[in-house]
Amino acid sequence: MAKGPKGFSELEKSVIKEKLRLECERSWAVYGYKKTNVGELCEKVGISVGTFYMCYNSKEALFVETVEALQNNLKAFMQEMISKEPTKQGFANAIKLLYQEYEKNSFLYSVNSPDFLAFLNKLPQESVSKLKFDNENFFHENIKSVGLNLLVSEEQAFSVISALLSILNVKEQLSYNHVEVFNFMLDNIIDEIFE
Repeated sequence: MAKGPKGFSELEKSVIKEKLRLECERSWAVYGYKKTNVGELCEKVGISVGTFYMCYNSKEALFVETVEALQNNLKAFMQEMISKEPTKQGFANAIKLLYQEYEKNSFLYSVNSPDFLAFLNKLPQESVSKLKFDNENFFHENIKSVGLNLLVSEEQAFSVISALLSILNVKEQLSYNHVEVFNFMLDNIIDEIFE
């Protein structure tokens, strides 16, 4: 197997990057972006800081790749769920499961938190726009793949679902189980969005 710089093959480098992404995800969920540091990630993965910078040119590059990997996993999960039940109710069930996944990875939806904003402020504007653009496109692609007809504009449908997902931001203020609140609201609004 051909070795690259520092004696790592492409496969070994790929394995190191995957370990770093998984550890980044864990650390981000527990400590946030600001308190996650490269040295500690490297220690947990068992590599040197030099090896980290062979894989990523910055902490932010690792975080962007981590977000993209999580989004891709969520997209694949959603597509699988929707393909199993390509109906309005199947779409709603997939959104319910997405809500639960977002709850497990709170940093994915806390886009207005000071910690997430600190992360976004370190990124080029095109990276920030791409993250948002991909979510909207993905939503529209799933609607079309199921063959659902909207009763409202695509923008309004996406905004309504996004607003429902934002219940996660206020779940501690609710006097009732937030998952049940989300499910109730989605079940009662889905017929207003889709034929």
